[in-house]
Amino acid sequence: MTISLAAVFFPLVFMSGSWGRIFREFAITIVVAIIASVCVADAHSADVRQAAGRPGDTGSSKNWIERGVGRIEKRVLGVLWRVALVVLRHRWISAVTWVICLAGTVLLFVVVPKAFHPSATVSFIWGS
Repeated sequence: MTISLAAVFFPLVFMSGSWGRIFREFAITIVVAIIASVCVADAHSADVRQAAGRPGDTGSSKNWIERGVGRIEKRVLGVLWRVALVVLRHRWISAVTWVICLAGTVLLFVVVPKAFHPSATVSFIWGS
């Protein structure tokens, strides 16, 4: 079911033209979210069964995906924990990061063009 759901959005990645540029990022985001969702669901299915109290489910028989995602999850949480400790010890890092992000947002708002189509093609109507 997950593969068929991702397959629905995958052709949007290859659309051409203005609409293709818009839908490309949307389609990639949706496909990645669907695949990530199934990985998380599969990795935690044994935990959910155990929490639900089903008899015979000890949670010890994890498949290779659950073990792999569990290892990655432990590494990511370890990195996040260390980063959180550094940021909490040095609170000025958060303030400097916020100021840099705000300045970058303002700069990009000024620099990036805001028209969807170039102004040269706005006033033309073609027909046959």
